[in-house]
Amino acid sequence: MTYVFPPLESYEPGTTSSLVVTILFFCVVVALPVSIIACWCRPPRWRITQILLALFWLICPFIAFGSAQKVNAPPGVALPALLSLVVLPTVAILGVWQEYSARRGLTRGIHDPRNWCLYAFVALILFMSLLPSGGHSREADRRTACQYHLKTLGYAIYDYHDLHKQYPFSEMQPARSWRVELLPLLDHLPKYNAYDQKQAWNSPQNARLASVAIREYLCPSAVVHGSSEGLYTSYALLDGPQSAAAWMRRTQKVNLPDGTASTALLVEACGQQIVWTEPRDVVATSNNIGINLPGSMPHQSDAVWSSYHARKGAHMAFVDGSVRYLNANTDPSVLRAMTTADGDEPFNDYDF
Repeated sequence: MTYVFPPLESYEPGTTSSLVVTILFFCVVVALPVSIIACWCRPPRWRITQILLALFWLICPFIAFGSAQKVNAPPGVALPALLSLVVLPTVAILGVWQEYSARRGLTRGIHDPRNWCLYAFVALILFMSLLPSGGHSREADRRTACQYHLKTLGYAIYDYHDLHKQYPFSEMQPARSWRVELLPLLDHLPKYNAYDQKQAWNSPQNARLASVAIREYLCPSAVVHGSSEGLYTSYALLDGPQSAAAWMRRTQKVNLPDGTASTALLVEACGQQIVWTEPRDVVATSNNIGINLPGSMPHQSDAVWSSYHARKGAHMAFVDGSVRYLNANTDPSVLRAMTTADGDEPFNDYDF
């Protein structure tokens, strides 16, 4: 049995914005009329209404935020804390000011339920100002971040060669991933020192490091981030007998016969489910040349290229350091040409 990658529920372009707008519309249509009706309530009923309205308007931003982040939620988002730091103090300051003004006879006090209409409007405006402009713009930001990660990794590979006179994916014993070797160059030296190079990548000590998130190895659009073995990487080296990695490993040079601007070095491979410390990458074969091909398990793809981007394509870094976004409909023959360093398969920019 095969499973579509990515699953249809993984992303819904525009759904995020629709959910937020729906929830905010509900808040305005329901809460504001209740606030107006509360103006004519008699004690002690209006006090209960005031408390309920206060709780409702303070909780609704968090409900909307949870719905907004349900689709393609990146890890470590701090927007709830930002909302609590902005909305709650603002409402509290308004309440103190209203009470102070009431004591001086300038306006009604905080105990008047009509004031909560003002608080509601202020909280709503602040919350909407903190929302992203929409699902599509958020996806564009995630794609830009993904491209930046691949470009950073490409430059780090060459920096590693300048320092060690070999590439990080050269043969090592015991085998370890080039992603571990690049940690010092990505400002993660303490994590690199925590890795025991004398033990296997999945030894008990090194397995603990596999559960530590490395931002540069994770695409912001990724939905599945790991398993019991550790966190997955979104990026893999394109390896194989005719690959650029094999040529560079053998010659320690980048003068590829097919050219550095047309040969792939790194690919976006979220569906391969590779733990970032695992010395495993992607090998191009006649069966896996494609983008987001089906897999044998949910959230798994056998393709060389696989991602959770809403446009259903994937990124790739070439040997010259450039990063391109490949459309899901790219011709397989063009994809095959990109995987070989000496295949002499011509193609141009119009092919993808």
